[in-house]
Amino acid sequence: MRSLIEALRPRSGDWRHLCITASGVALIIAAYDVGLNRNQVFVAILTALFVSLSVFATDLRRAIAIITAGTLLAAFPMPLAPLQLSDPAMVTDRVSGTTALPAGEVWQYSFTLTDIDDWHYKCGRFEPLLYIDGMGLNESSVDVAIDAASLRDQPKFVKSNVFDEIQLPIDLTDVRRFNISLMAKPNAKPSIRVAPETDGTIIYSDAVFLELKNPKCTIIYETTRRVVPRKTI
Repeated sequence: MRSLIEALRPRSGDWRHLCITASGVALIIAAYDVGLNRNQVFVAILTALFVSLSVFATDLRRAIAIITAGTLLAAFPMPLAPLQLSDPAMVTDRVSGTTALPAGEVWQYSFTLTDIDDWHYKCGRFEPLLYIDGMGLNESSVDVAIDAASLRDQPKFVKSNVFDEIQLPIDLTDVRRFNISLMAKPNAKPSIRVAPETDGTIIYSDAVFLELKNPKCTIIYETTRRVVPRKTI
């Protein structure tokens, strides 16, 4: 029993490491509390850095240097924008990671390709593919309409163990803007995969994106969803 107590008793070096770690965490909490740094990723990285550096605090000078550096880092504002959803009001099934396409609604996605000529100049010609990821996506569950563009070939409906995917080979000859619309067929319950794509700090709510790809370059165009009135004849 005595040997176990001796093994668990902190040594002088252990106390030093513990004090430096506690000081660092206290500084980080203070900086977070007063609003200097509210970026949680940065706070987590700084905490881990303090814990790691405390191992090297073998004397007083190193301990002071580590605490000083940590103080400066904790007090230095980090202008990192938080991630945000392109559609904050979206309704999501947290289990499947998809958003249901309601019966009677038309979801429209607009793509603007004003810089496509520049990409053709830098990378050569592409064979564009438009992807729609979700669940329950097949020919009998969803209608897909394309405005101001056409298809080079028939759409492909690809089914995997988790998600389904529609691949549309788009012909973008002389096209700089086009729309794609999705509408659920009667008695069908298709859904669109949520937030698989990011652009900077924006997470796009739907997995509907255009890919321009060749051996030299891969270009991705994202877009957001609009609910538009259903056209009746």
